[in-house]
Amino acid sequence: MLFRQQDADFPLDERFAVAAKVAKLHQADALAAHYAGFGLADPTTDRLVPALAFARLLTFTPVEATPGALHTLTSAGWSLRGIVTLAQLVAFVSFQSRLLLGLRALNHKPIVSADTPLVAGYWHTTPYAQSGKAAPVRFTRDELHWEPWLADKPLRNSTLKNRRFWPNMAIATPPTFACWRATSRCWSSGP
Repeated sequence: MLFRQQDADFPLDERFAVAAKVAKLHQADALAAHYAGFGLADPTTDRLVPALAFARLLTFTPVEATPGALHTLTSAGWSLRGIVTLAQLVAFVSFQSRLLLGLRALNHKPIVSADTPLVAGYWHTTPYAQSGKAAPVRFTRDELHWEPWLADKPLRNSTLKNRRFWPNMAIATPPTFACWRATSRCWSSGP
């Protein structure tokens, strides 16, 4: 659905342009060329510049994604649905790129080394989530919960198929399951 459904929230030509840039960030040149053939020739519009910055953020340092990054997108005219689709697209193309790299390695094909140095990631050090609940600042085995930074889709706006599914999951409103790391903050119910 990411590359088939045309909508005003995130038009297909913009999706392909962002996909090409994300594939390029992963140095998946063939995949980037594939997507570039369908996208905008110049993806530097006022609307796409913050989307490409968000894509770069999710690609290289997803831990740095904050509500501020989402606010930048909404200020540039992005709808909540468009932001979720953007995050899904970045995650999908990142997965595709890594899959292609793995297949090349399995077939003993040359692999391009990264231009960027490999560095270990880091954990959020903010002791509280936006709601004020305690958030882990180091590794924990405690059960974690999360709170969305974007509003959930109301159940009444769901398709009939989804309305039948979600009550079986013992929740009233379906959460936004799209690149949750980029659009939410985990919190711990423990001490």
